[in-house]
Amino acid sequence: MRVARKTPHLISVKAIVLRLLSTEIGAAVYQEMMDFTEHLQPELVDMILSYLSPNELSVFSKCSVMWREVSNKDNLWLHHCMVRGWLRFGLSGELSTENHLNIQMNVAGNSPVFHLYVPEDSRLSSLCKWKNIFIRVKHLHQNWRKGRYTVSPMLKGHTEKVTAFACNGRCVVTGSEDKSLRMWDMSTASCLRKMDGHMDTITKIIWKCMCSHGQHVVTGSWDNTLALWDIEHAEIAHMYEGHSEAVTCCWYNGEKIVSGSADSDVRIWQISPPKCLHIMQGHQGEVYCLTATNSVIASGSSDSTVKVWGFDVKYRLVC
Repeated sequence: MRVARKTPHLISVKAIVLRLLSTEIGAAVYQEMMDFTEHLQPELVDMILSYLSPNELSVFSKCSVMWREVSNKDNLWLHHCMVRGWLRFGLSGELSTENHLNIQMNVAGNSPVFHLYVPEDSRLSSLCKWKNIFIRVKHLHQNWRKGRYTVSPMLKGHTEKVTAFACNGRCVVTGSEDKSLRMWDMSTASCLRKMDGHMDTITKIIWKCMCSHGQHVVTGSWDNTLALWDIEHAEIAHMYEGHSEAVTCCWYNGEKIVSGSADSDVRIWQISPPKCLHIMQGHQGEVYCLTATNSVIASGSSDSTVKVWGFDVKYRLVC
């Protein structure tokens, strides 16, 4: 017979329980079978529950309404998401708010979609954010393993290679060697708009939803320019000219545009009226990639270096 090994977590839980039972309140809980969540400090209840696995937490939450509520906390489920590498589902995008595609095709023949909600007339509180995300991601991974996923039709319309795209969860914007920009509805796989304006291949797309200014897309191109598009009206709002070679990368935060080019320069642009605010020179090769925050800009080049620039009035080279 195999003897189950005691894990450090189980040993720790046992130590906590023994220490609890050695107190008067612990003895009362044990003898009268009282609900320990009502008699212990919330911090101690959280500490005890933190040793439970997701399955154990789920079983625990089924015992009573009170136990369900004390286990429905972000601090408990955030940990389980973090150790599995699932934080991105709640930080970079809200999985719980994504819309399901309305497409009637399925590899396994059974629906991969489920509706996770608490009825309004229920005594239960709504699911906390990270428990909601944990359940959805676990379900998502099971669907991939078992072949329960939906296959979307191909988005056809470009006449040349697709070279760039951006997505907001509902729509996709694509750029191509055919010089056009297209916006697609993911749920119907249909092209909503076709926009022309560049004179060469589109190399990069940045999609920014500005609540006060509508939907804007910034594109870079082999024609050495950047364009700011108002995609709601399918037109170019501004063009930015100044680079002497292809624009290979860009960044946009709604207030400024940063671009990198094959001419080795990094440029900062004023949105409106279009104006180059500063040219940062230092790379010895083409600038292939960049990113930025409100304080720094980082750019990578074919010269095998990454340079970090201070995003202030002087735009100085930090390293």
